[in-house]
Amino acid sequence: MERRKPEARAVWEKRIERLRSSDLTFAEFAAEAGVNLHTLKQWKYRLDRENQGKSWPPPRRNAKDRRSKDAAAEKRASSKHSPTHVPLDFR
Repeated sequence: MERRKPEARAVWEKRIERLRSSDLTFAEFAAEAGVNLHTLKQWKYRLDRENQGKSWPPPRRNAKDRRSKDAAAEKRASSKHSPTHVPLDFR
């Protein structure tokens, strides 16, 4: 369900098109257009995602999942180079 007014969406679509056709940075364009920089970036991201056929908002990853995946990857990487896995022969 669309929470924003359709008129607002049309205005932002035009702004994003002007941004794409300009040589300005996000900050320069936002200052020139008199809009909030964060809002400009949100709208560009949203419209880009919709044009790619992806859903909005993007699915969030749980911080716990990130930590456990990062820890598992770190453990695998460290175990490959750990000197405890080197067989020693003292004969």
